Amino acid sequence: AEPALSLEGLSLEPLLGDGEAEGDWVDLLPALAQAAQGLGVSELLQGSLFSLGEAMSALEMMHPQMDSGMEGNSPTAASVPEAWNLDELRPRWPRALSARETLGCLDELFALLLLFLRGHSLAQTVFQCAWAHAPDVLGCSLLHLYVVGTLRIADAAHVAVVRGNVCEEEDFSASTSGLPLALEVSDAELLEGFAVAEALLAAQLARVAAAPPQGAAAAPAAGLGDLPAGWEMVGEASAAELGALQCRLRLLRALFALISPLRKHTPARPLALSGEPAAAHEVALAELARVLASLGYGSPPEELGFSFSKACTAHVRGSAPQRLLPPVERGEACAACAELVTQLQCVPRLLDAPNLDELLLGYQNLCARTTLQPLARTALRIVVLCAHEADRTSPKALSSYVKGSLRLMHQALGAEQIAKLLARKDVSAAVDRMAHGLLIHLQIYCHNDARRRRKLGKLLLDWGAVQLEVEEADAVLLREEAVGAEQWLLSAWISAHSTLMMAEQLRLGFRLQLYHPSELHSVLWYLHNLFAFGANLYGMLDRSNAAAAEHESREAAARAAGPRSKGWAKRKQHGEVLPAGPSARTPTLLLYEAQRELAHGIHLLLSGLIREGVLAVADGEFISLRERFERRFVHLHNLLQPQPPSFERYSLMLQLEPHAPATLYTAAANRLKAARVPLDAALKWAHCAVSAELAKEVRAMLKVSVQNGVAAMQLQLRSGATPPGPPPARVTWQFAPDCDYPVLVLPS
Repeated sequence: AEPALSLEGLSLEPLLGDGEAEGDWVDLLPALAQAAQGLGVSELLQGSLFSLGEAMSALEMMHPQMDSGMEGNSPTAASVPEAWNLDELRPRWPRALSARETLGCLDELFALLLLFLRGHSLAQTVFQCAWAHAPDVLGCSLLHLYVVGTLRIADAAHVAVVRGNVCEEEDFSASTSGLPLALEVSDAELLEGFAVAEALLAAQLARVAAAPPQGAAAAPAAGLGDLPAGWEMVGEASAAELGALQCRLRLLRALFALISPLRKHTPARPLALSGEPAAAHEVALAELARVLASLGYGSPPEELGFSFSKACTAHVRGSAPQRLLPPVERGEACAACAELVTQLQCVPRLLDAPNLDELLLGYQNLCARTTLQPLARTALRIVVLCAHEADRTSPKALSSYVKGSLRLMHQALGAEQIAKLLARKDVSAAVDRMAHGLLIHLQIYCHNDARRRRKLGKLLLDWGAVQLEVEEADAVLLREEAVGAEQWLLSAWISAHSTLMMAEQLRLGFRLQLYHPSELHSVLWYLHNLFAFGANLYGMLDRSNAAAAEHESREAAARAAGPRSKGWAKRKQHGEVLPAGPSARTPTLLLYEAQRELAHGIHLLLSGLIREGVLAVADGEFISLRERFERRFVHLHNLLQPQPPSFERYSLMLQLEPHAPATLYTAAANRLKAARVPLDAALKWAHCAVSAELAKEVRAMLKVSVQNGVAAMQLQLRSGATPPGPPPARVTWQFAPDCDYPVLVLPS
């Protein structure tokens, strides 16, 4: 066999020649194919021109969330700017459009707007409409208003995305290509235009309803009222068509009310949380239902070639390849709009979180357990984090959440003593440092999966410093003899949350499909250790919550006794009545216990396959076992707790010789069965107290445990038979979409 090719010393000059002859191209695919044949599975080419970081970025770029595909443009079309001009922007004038054609144009433009909000470029979406280039040529006032409103929403979304800085070019195209976005129209002028149009449509609809029937229920209402110039189409529309036009205008106005404040939202001016934006979610969802019910009233896309064409922006897009635009489906646009409005509605609710645990759980539900649209991630970054970055005395500031957690954990000390401790300079510095680390954590949550995984390493570095600060704060409490050495609750909370971040970094690799099955063995081994450590810490915190619940029950009994009870006035004066945690095991603890068993079970399942030789973990030709191990766990060494993994421990774990495959498969089935107990308990809790997103993740984990448990039993029966059956020739893995854990697929 020929030796594998290397990038070292490779020069492309002999292949490319002098490069002076125009059109001389050399096909490099055979050379690349030959190099690939010399690589084993999970091995990468290693060279000075192509680092591991670039290889990882290339893998992340291929994720569907980051890259929807590419399409080429015609270079000839791009070189003919005469393909459109102002004269051709006047479709079929002086004949006015009918109500059916107008509704079709509105629906088509709305679908293109939603494609832009989901990340595609303006040139490919909104500006496929010829009128978007010059709205003033429109003679129909309603169409003119709708086009201008669409452009102003596109401009507001563009400004918000640039300001939020949580989207990359691969998942949101922020370039406007110099296209006009009706910047000369102010928000006040646009809202006034909406008000006038809605009033005119409502008046005309009332006239139609009051008119005597003319044989057909949907007869036109021409001549029923004096209409201003440019509104002739409204006078010819039926009642159903007028209602369809009305709900589309209201929907566009509601979208503008939701998106436009994101451009100027600040802690001092929370524009996205008050006034019309606060009620726009319900309006948008109600009008969306009406729009969806009336989609059949408009002309289909094939009849709208006079105003919609990709040739309108060929001169802007040029001959470079563009992102592949999905089909423009009006029904899917309504569904995408409903999803966006619902996500935007969830963003301000995070500000109502009563404590730090609930706040972080809300971020996980919205960011990790939901596929956020780019504009929703932007709104999360702008609206919620603006509140968290506010003055430290604000109840929404993260430092206030940290202080609240510290008071809750150590409420047995009394409010007065806690206040004195929080006033100390060293404790205050530790609180501020922790708030800063949390802020970075929440900012990273706003990014997409690929970018979040790249930035988690920086977060873990900062979080290691947070651990030091918090341990110093707990040491202050110990020196004051306020708590015992075994009750460093804030440090325990930080360390337990560290396990969550470390597990998030590793599980994102599942979601992005970065691991070869042989690498899953090491990743799942460390996840098992992480969740075992976290379960112990959260168990201690839950016992503290149980004590807090008992304290609260005593306070409730005292309050029920009234002001005459002993010490009531003093307790009220010092504010010692504090909210209590749950008295039973929380869903967080149950999930830690379940994932501890789940990761252990899948790890044992992989161990059996390695023992039988189905999977190999030996050193490769291009990368050693130690290098592969350190590549996955290098960022975790920035933390004090949990104890970072060592290669020596990993090497001992790989010594599987004393265990027969049947024994490993039996142990795997038992661990996977054990994972179902806390999952069932968490699922019952989720139905009454926890979010639907968490319940969905728990169900996915339960399904993963059952599927892998069945595979383990099948392998155990085969390997434990007399004589043992042959091992499977090959196995494949799938990843559960709602919990990311791998599922073994055996050959049929």
